[in-house]
Amino acid sequence: MATDKKTEEVYCVKYALTKGIVKVVGWEHGDKGRFMQNADGFYNSLSKAEWARTEPEALDLAEALRVKRLMSLENQLRKIESMEIKICT
Repeated sequence: MATDKKTEEVYCVKYALTKGIVKVVGWEHGDKGRFMQNADGFYNSLSKAEWARTEPEALDLAEALRVKRLMSLENQLRKIESMEIKICT
């Protein structure tokens, strides 16, 4: 199935905050920007927000993920700081 697809190497940023940015080989699938790869017989699909063609694009996407995660953690911290612990009776 994948043999007639034009394969290319792209940067996967899906795990940028845990494993880092990873180069993967696969092909673009459909018109919505999905990227498919065949890893050991299993197909993996990446949405457009999870991969980039160039290293600078990948770094920008990873930075955006980092900022978004920091904002989420700050929001969680505010909620926890404002929380009042009570004994339920």
